[in-house]
Amino acid sequence: MPGGNDHRLGQCGTSRVKHFVTGTKYNIWSMTTDEVSFGFEDFWPVAHQAFPKFWEVMPRLVDSMNSLLARGYERVDPIHKVTINLGILAATSLTETMTLVGNGLGSGAMKIARAMLECAINAEYLRRFPAELDDYLDWSKVKTTNYWYTSRAMLLIYSQTFRRRTWTK
Repeated sequence: MPGGNDHRLGQCGTSRVKHFVTGTKYNIWSMTTDEVSFGFEDFWPVAHQAFPKFWEVMPRLVDSMNSLLARGYERVDPIHKVTINLGILAATSLTETMTLVGNGLGSGAMKIARAMLECAINAEYLRRFPAELDDYLDWSKVKTTNYWYTSRAMLLIYSQTFRRRTWTK
């Protein structure tokens, strides 16, 4: 675009933004011909100093998850397939959490941490109650139940609205 801001990947440069928590200006992305960097790179030392135990434990936890999930399993029961997939989702969420925390985006990390917790709860529930696996896998039951509750709530809202409304011609 002539005269406009043309931000194509081929361009080199840096974008500085003010961090919404600290108010300090940080580079959110930087690109030279040799290297591409995304995130608040200047914030990384701040995050590391604020939560040193987090940065000490997280890489070991990621290594543990990788050692469990990267193994080759010859035969896997359906319950174990689901548990392994939930573990993969949790491990991926862990890496995403580390990325967001390191860049000072704790609110986003909290959202992902909740999904990670749900994966762990589901895996533990299925470990304790393996007979529930079929219901867990039959997502249509969940959708039907949610539809029923949503429909019921909407009917209650509409019925109250129509009762209060005065109809005139």
